[in-house]
Amino acid sequence: MNEISLKTHYPIAELLKLKLLNMPTAHKNALALFERENVEWRKREGKGGGKEYALSSMPQALQDEIRNKFAVSIVKAKPKSL
Repeated sequence: MNEISLKTHYPIAELLKLKLLNMPTAHKNALALFERENVEWRKREGKGGGKEYALSSMPQALQDEIRNKFAVSIVKAKPKSL
């Protein structure tokens, strides 16, 4: 697994790349989930615009899974020796 970044906001495309169990795999279904759950968003700066969704307002199971993937990626990236 590649190291991931823990951020306050994520675009849907980036979340889909993480292959999260608690999130639909299709962009339109993920968008519908975020709309249904009233996930807060902001306009993405640069890169053609779009939306970034607030981690803190995502369903708790999804937040937990993202944070867990982040923690696992950090441990795996730890150097073998000093």
